[in-house]
Amino acid sequence: MQESVPQFIDREQKLLGPLTVKQTVVLGATALIIAISYFLLNFFVFSIILIVVGSIGIAVAFIKINDQPLYKVSASFLGYFVKPRSYLWQHEEGDTGITQKQTTTEQPQAPAEKQISGEDIKNLAEFLDK
Repeated sequence: MQESVPQFIDREQKLLGPLTVKQTVVLGATALIIAISYFLLNFFVFSIILIVVGSIGIAVAFIKINDQPLYKVSASFLGYFVKPRSYLWQHEEGDTGITQKQTTTEQPQAPAEKQISGEDIKNLAEFLDK
């Protein structure tokens, strides 16, 4: 009996129309921040927060870079600068870091070619036919 293979496993479930659960949560949080700032701040500060927070919320909800959501790309970007990195060079005895040229005039020898017999070919053909 042939088993069915799941299709489109990388798609997220839709919650509200074309919006996924994550997009709905991000846009809801953005709307909540904007609504609270509308009631607590004057119009000039509210308009600045509306533009900044609204554009960030829409960008996080809808922009994807290489099929990765913007919040994952941003987290990776910030993590690259925040995480400590150490580069170690282990000094070996006699290692100066400079490659020196060979002063000898010897020609490098070519590797010897292996001779293949007829019996080897028959064994290989039998092995591949199995």
